[in-house]
Order: sequence, then structure tokens, then C-alpha cells
Amino acid sequence: MSPLHATRASVGAAWCLALAAVPLCCEHPAVLVAVLAVEVVAVRAAGMGAQLRQVVVWGVPFALVVVVINALVSRDGATVVVRGPSLPWPGQLDITAEAIAYGGVLGLRILAIFGTAVFFAAAVDADELLRALRRVSVRSGVTAALGMRLFGVLRRDAQRRP
Repeated sequence: MSPLHATRASVGAAWCLALAAVPLCCEHPAVLVAVLAVEVVAVRAAGMGAQLRQVVVWGVPFALVVVVINALVSRDGATVVVRGPSLPWPGQLDITAEAIAYGGVLGLRILAIFGTAVFFAAAVDADELLRALRRVSVRSGVTAALGMRLFGVLRRDAQRRP
């Protein structure tokens, strides 16, 4: 059992939410890579390699799709990498290095948030979090606990083959 599993649910949830707030507030690539590194170290220390693989399997393709979409639809940037065809509605389809770079930043943000969410769902006890939140708001506690419960149920259902 890791220290995060052994701590109270409110402390673990606060740590995970603080870690998730960083990619929401900052878009510097070095900070985002540092958040990802902290997540990898924490996941390995907690013995949750399967959850880390899950983030990689689902998060990396999603982040790559965001990079591609941003490169195709963004009109910002001066360094044209690919000069595309002229389309009737959007006009000249140019892919710029700046659009690819910012798409990469968005992809890193997505990976950091996905990693924190999966880490939160796996490391924080939903029942203990519900007990801690019931003093504040019963509805918020029930919503948080139900969301965390459904995440595990949906994951198990997705792994079953018909």
C-alpha cells in the first residue's frame, strides 16, 4: 500500500486536484512535462502500472488527434510547413509549425489531466470521500462517489469481450 492509498481520502483528493490544476492554469511545455513526470513517479510509487498503461493507451491517441486537428484548423502562425489545397469554404489549407506546436501543448495538457483523473479514481477511496464530503454537501459527495464508482464499472465493462 502506497502513502497516497494510506492517507485520508480528502487529503488524496486535494493532492490530485492540485496536480490537475497545474495543466489547467499553465501551458508552458516544461511545466506540463514536469506534471507528467510527477504523475509517472507517483503512479510507480503507488504500484499502479496498469493505470499508467491505461492512460497511455487511451490518452496518447487522443492527444495526437488533438494535435492533428489543431494543425488543420488553426490559422495562426507564419512558418508554413505544408501548403495545402485551396478549399471553397476555409480557403487555403496551410499547416504551420506554430499550430503544430500549440497542438502539442494541448496534447500535453490532455495527457496530464487524463493521468491525474485516472490516478484520482484509482488511489482515492470513494466511500471515504463520500463520508468526508457529506458534512459539506450531501449532493456533491454523492455525485463524486457515483462518478468514481461508475468509472471503474465502465472500465470493467469495456474490457469484457462479447
